Amino acid sequence: MKIGVDLRGLNYKHITGVNTYTLHFLKELYNVKLENPEIKITGVGLAKKKLDQICKDFSFINDLIDESIEINEYLKLPNLFNNGKLVNMIFLIKMVRNQNLDSNKVRKFDFFFLPQPKPFLTNPQTKLIVIFHDLFGISGVNTTSIRQRLIENIFVYKQLANRSEQIVVNSYSTANDTSNKLNINKSKIKLTYPALPYLEPTEKNISKPFEVVDGDYIVAISGIEPRKNWLNLVKAHNYLQNKHSDYNLKLVLIGRVVNNSYFNQLLRFINEQNVKGVIFKIDTLNHEKMLYIKNSIFTVYPSFWEGFGFPILESFKQKKPVVTSKISSMPELAKDSGVYVNPLNYKEIAAGIYLLFKDVEFRKKLTKETTKNLNYFNWSELHDRIVKIVS
Repeated sequence: MKIGVDLRGLNYKHITGVNTYTLHFLKELYNVKLENPEIKITGVGLAKKKLDQICKDFSFINDLIDESIEINEYLKLPNLFNNGKLVNMIFLIKMVRNQNLDSNKVRKFDFFFLPQPKPFLTNPQTKLIVIFHDLFGISGVNTTSIRQRLIENIFVYKQLANRSEQIVVNSYSTANDTSNKLNINKSKIKLTYPALPYLEPTEKNISKPFEVVDGDYIVAISGIEPRKNWLNLVKAHNYLQNKHSDYNLKLVLIGRVVNNSYFNQLLRFINEQNVKGVIFKIDTLNHEKMLYIKNSIFTVYPSFWEGFGFPILESFKQKKPVVTSKISSMPELAKDSGVYVNPLNYKEIAAGIYLLFKDVEFRKKLTKETTKNLNYFNWSELHDRIVKIVS
């Protein structure tokens, strides 16, 4: 059996939430391959230099991938067309021109997996499996880059969804969005939850001293971009400082800069409003991140839209409840270990934080449920889904 996997998403400099999912998908595909040695895997679109680095960090990939071809080889184009951004535009142009994804010129596989829904072409005899994480890109909320909106739009998503043999989604919320926004029959959509990440790249400077935060604090974890809603979170923190003299928590913001202008907007607000107790931890190592969560009072995750939300599970791993949004997939994950707020209203975010800060008994009650709620999610579900697809 010949299986192709689109690995273009792993070319990014940073490991994002979707990249984290892709790595775990590859691990489960590797486990399936161990059970079925006749399976041959071709990775498509991963640059040679990046492949070498990923194989160092995750040695199982050496045994998983039988062949790696760059995107120009897949398209049978000269090396000139090996630029990822250019190829995405070529894919998009061909999709618009042909009004479908089929091309007899590209290699045939028994199955081809797209762990991230990006413009792509497949042989008509190949069974395509697309994994949708969320449909934020077509929500009409323009917080993504122009280039991202070009390649993650409703036309591309509809083409991928219609061509796909099955559509794998990682939350009930995304399943509903996929059905309603793309007009896809629900029988084609397979809900398959991810779980707590356990694969992490080799960490540099592991011996660097951990910088302890003095006093009590809460933690928020995400990429620094508009969708994660840190501006309203900082406004909520500022509001609490001004309204409640007993509110003495610090706010530790852990993440990496995805959107520089948004990061600068955050810094301006903090400086102009003289907001106290906001501590940024940029590009924090994973083991440090877990220590910050462990030593926090609770965590906050007020995102506007999430297909899943690994930080919620990371919080539960450290037995911490979470203040999170009452929309999208977040209530599916947090269950009865969360306080739910309207992410559009910073005063409501503030109310949720203050409730969990002041009501110690309520916080203990939510904390008791974190381990139980974490156990709802395991990677064997993804393993079983892959087996059902390729069987």
